[in-house]
Amino acid sequence: MNSFDKYQELIAEERLKVIAQNGNNGEHYETNEAPKHYNNDKGSLYKVAKERGWNPYLFDIVKRLERSEKKGEFASDLEKSKFVIDLWLNESINTKK
Repeated sequence: MNSFDKYQELIAEERLKVIAQNGNNGEHYETNEAPKHYNNDKGSLYKVAKERGWNPYLFDIVKRLERSEKKGEFASDLEKSKFVIDLWLNESINTKK
């Protein structure tokens, strides 16, 4: 299994956790209330990323770091960030070959 496959597996696991936490009937998708860690009172991280020209790896890493303590999953989000950093590094190395 390559790094991209591992990342896809990680994303799939995260989706399953969301479904498990909120039930399989999709109730959490029908509400307009965002989770606390999605607070954009000071501006959207998506806007910042676009303005600064961030690539998807950088955006994902910064997003996880920014929200890690707010979500209460600090260690998990840091581990995911480390994983994405490794993916980015491996892709960068393989692209230069």
